[in-house]
Amino acid sequence: MLDLFEVFLHVADRGSFIDAARAMGVVPSTISKKVSALETQLGVTVFQRTTRSLSLTQEGRIVYDEARQILSRVDALEARLATQTAEALGTLKISTFPEFGRLLLGRHLPEFHRRYPRIKTELSISEDIVDLIGDSFDVAIRFGVLPDSELQARILGDYDYYLCVSPRYVAEHGAPTRLEDLSQHVCMTDPTSPLIRTWVFERDGERVEVIPEGPLQADDPITRYFATVEGLGISVLPAVILRDAVKAGQLQLLFPEHPIRFGKMWAIHARRDPVPKRIQLFVDFARELAQSAQTVEDMQP
Repeated sequence: MLDLFEVFLHVADRGSFIDAARAMGVVPSTISKKVSALETQLGVTVFQRTTRSLSLTQEGRIVYDEARQILSRVDALEARLATQTAEALGTLKISTFPEFGRLLLGRHLPEFHRRYPRIKTELSISEDIVDLIGDSFDVAIRFGVLPDSELQARILGDYDYYLCVSPRYVAEHGAPTRLEDLSQHVCMTDPTSPLIRTWVFERDGERVEVIPEGPLQADDPITRYFATVEGLGISVLPAVILRDAVKAGQLQLLFPEHPIRFGKMWAIHARRDPVPKRIQLFVDFARELAQSAQTVEDMQP
């Protein structure tokens, strides 16, 4: 329909099918077919034709005014969308898992907004795997192995777990000096996770296995995080939530040379060409956060 309006306006402005065809780089018969198609679709005659002149009918003048406004609004819409895509503005709807969202991203989102004050964020924190398209999310942060999909994914970094303990626990119970000593300490883990239900470490080709024992076991790493900070025991926790606590002196790493590998952390979004600037900037920011907790050196006070 828009292309029909465009042809119609060219003819009306020039008063000639031939001149309109020349301006649009097509043959006059193409212009004639387009105008006829418009008249058929609207059910009116837009031009009064004689052998010597071409003029708008009363209905044609109405169509002219409306078509001009419609194409002007389309031009404005295209310009606005181009700006929205190219500049750092708009609303960003984000889905992420609790560990990353509450204990790392949530703390540092104010910095993102200071950098990009024209971007608004809507943050949803859940263990559920959301439907990015159906639920209208711009980007999701997830970890592990990604299923095959048509979505675009970018690696943010490794998703490793480390043994950690609070200074309070160490003051009361001491710290293990060997991996085997862990069995003599209060330890917390996720009893539902095959990767950390039992702690397995490789040391000089030797397998060291520890079964965590203690008064609290929880499938929620945030619960274990707070219990560890309060000195209840030793835990294995994701590096991305340990960074700030270790830097602040609330926690310290144990045997950092023996992380437990959980795979990669990903930023996922729908395929777009081009990718809106607000998504590019947020993914870069999320990668910056994830990378800041990738190594032991990054997490030192």
